[in-house]
Amino acid sequence: MKDEKTHCPEVEQLMSGRMPFVTRHGITIVAAVVALTGAVLLCSGGAPQQLMKDIVKHTVEQIKSKI
Repeated sequence: MKDEKTHCPEVEQLMSGRMPFVTRHGITIVAAVVALTGAVLLCSGGAPQQLMKDIVKHTVEQIKSKI
């Protein structure tokens, strides 16, 4: 009898406990890009800086309200 795989390779990796490369490093890359963009906006001055400050303030308030 053939040992047929019923799932795609990515799902097989997840089922065996191994994280796929894209998932493992993709989240880190996205977080780094978001942090870098935020830092650039905070250093830019003017309207973009105020927008970023408001976003950070709102995010912190939301986190506090959930805790």
